[in-house]
Amino acid sequence: MSSGLRMGDVAREQSPREWAVVRELLRRIEEHGSLESRWDLWDLLQIDMVDERRFGSMVQYDEQKYTRRILGEARGVELVLVGWLPGQSTLIHDHDGSLCAFKVLKGRLREEQFDDPEGARRGYRELLPGWVQSCGLDEVHRLSNASDAPAASLHLYTPPLRTEHL
Repeated sequence: MSSGLRMGDVAREQSPREWAVVRELLRRIEEHGSLESRWDLWDLLQIDMVDERRFGSMVQYDEQKYTRRILGEARGVELVLVGWLPGQSTLIHDHDGSLCAFKVLKGRLREEQFDDPEGARRGYRELLPGWVQSCGLDEVHRLSNASDAPAASLHLYTPPLRTEHL
């Protein structure tokens, strides 16, 4: 394994096949060219291996709150798997200086955009499986599962997300 590649504790708990999928995506991040824009992250999530078939068995759900599972990190890009039950959502937030891109793996998510954390809603999108969305440094949004079925998404953050700025 390359020295810049770090598996998350959660990824180590997976089966050898699941662990291999995480390692392969981290390897692709290691080998990717530039990682300086939101579009670089968006590009990484477009690859065929990022789908529910490969990551779906790693998703966990919690009745109280959406789940975030850090799967690993490579070249300063953190890989996070999120499970959403119906009605669960983030708070309105930005990413406190991190770029972000995410792909809907399962279900349907809603992304609402805001001018600032206290501002009025600018608009929203319904995101279906396969949809990739990216967020710039000063974007403010809220994600939610507005459907009646579980959902899952895979997120990339650079630098790694330590807090969501409210």
